[in-house]
Amino acid sequence: MVKVVGVMGVGPAGLAATKRMHEAGFKVIAWERWPDVGGSWHHCYEHLRLQSQKTAFAFNDYPMPEDYPMYPSNKQMVAYFHSYIDHYGIADCIRNNCKVTDAKPRDGGGWTVTIEESDPLRPDAIPTVEDYEVDFLVNCAGICCYERMPSEESMPGKADFEAAGGTVIHTYHLNNGLLDEVIEKTKLRRASEEDKRVRMVVLGFGKSGLDVGTSVADRDDTYAPVHYVYRNPRWFTPEYLWGFIHHRHALYSPFMQVMPPWFKPSFTEQLVYLLTRPITLIFILLWQFWLKRHFRSIGVGVPDTSILSKHPTCSFFLEPPKFQSQIKDKKLIFHPRNNIASFDKDGVTLKDGTKLGADIVILGTGYMADWSWLPAAVQDKVIHKDDGYLWLYKHVIHPDLPDMGFVGYQSAFNSLGCFDVAASWLASYLKGEVKKESREVMLKDLNARKDWYHAWKGTKYMAPCVAGHEYFYQRDL
Repeated sequence: MVKVVGVMGVGPAGLAATKRMHEAGFKVIAWERWPDVGGSWHHCYEHLRLQSQKTAFAFNDYPMPEDYPMYPSNKQMVAYFHSYIDHYGIADCIRNNCKVTDAKPRDGGGWTVTIEESDPLRPDAIPTVEDYEVDFLVNCAGICCYERMPSEESMPGKADFEAAGGTVIHTYHLNNGLLDEVIEKTKLRRASEEDKRVRMVVLGFGKSGLDVGTSVADRDDTYAPVHYVYRNPRWFTPEYLWGFIHHRHALYSPFMQVMPPWFKPSFTEQLVYLLTRPITLIFILLWQFWLKRHFRSIGVGVPDTSILSKHPTCSFFLEPPKFQSQIKDKKLIFHPRNNIASFDKDGVTLKDGTKLGADIVILGTGYMADWSWLPAAVQDKVIHKDDGYLWLYKHVIHPDLPDMGFVGYQSAFNSLGCFDVAASWLASYLKGEVKKESREVMLKDLNARKDWYHAWKGTKYMAPCVAGHEYFYQRDL
């Protein structure tokens, strides 16, 4: 019988799990490695903001404040999380500065979880180590635990660049004003130069790299144009399609929810799909045609893939504010289908031979999950060998791990809503209010769902992503 539930990570997924488990009557202990809650919203670069509208990105039973802007900042998101904690009275469940370093299955069920607790007032002190016994463990660490770094071998000359005063840093580390510190240090170093402007190169063309680069490009004339270097152009969209249709009408449209039809569609859903598919397909193709013209006109490069193979998924992002005006003012310069071949004392040389002067190189090369706290035998059970992804029954539990659940692996345009429903379903599952299927039934469903994803998106599809189908996902739970 489950009495004590441990929750690993107190980002938005961990908050939903803590609240729902506490509400269900379990004793909950939630560990967060950072000094504050919020996960990636707390430990993030300064200019992170929500790219979904606030009305479409909130806990299902707790809307965002009316006075928030349409796209709240990271600080506003963390304030919203604190308000959520206070409203539901779950503060006593949360332990900050506590990092999960190990979790071992117990004989007879449950887990022994090892925690390292640090003292924020004494950062050099040795962390306190303590073991906790829990009957069920909810992994809410998510997929953005650490930076995804290029190998040192792929960045020859980096040591010489840094020895000459250059900075190479991943967006993961640009929190607590660190970017401004790096910029000020660079300005002091270049004070005696004829051209005193700060020169920045961003490696990568995802959301984090775009946010950081565009935030710098618009400051003042003490900055040289920001150069973006990336191998593959990405699909993204301006806030308004064709200048007058808001993107929500495309991304959140009911027609998009059935393009393609959801896993195991009902007869009605199949009928709706067949009737609306021609209209939806024409809209998507027109959208793609317009985006390709838009990408060519601004010089970012056109993706090799069709928008149908990338939409609607979690890799699709919203164009940053002032992006087009910065391009028009030549504050942003793009080098698509390229890469950094080497560093030298004054900057970088690209694969095509282009030399770029640089003082700061921002690595916007993505993020990755952390499984180091799980024994290798357990990792082998949950991480699929063919594609390296986490495939779960209903995106929440694994048939071979009856004492562990996963919340935070339901990435969507409204991730918070999906986290909330997944946590609610999991609490009902633990209380016996949801039928517990056999291992064979769960594996059959899991594999059928995986085959459906691969047939639609190909084998490189991101398993945790339910974007574009979140209505059906929440409904099924």
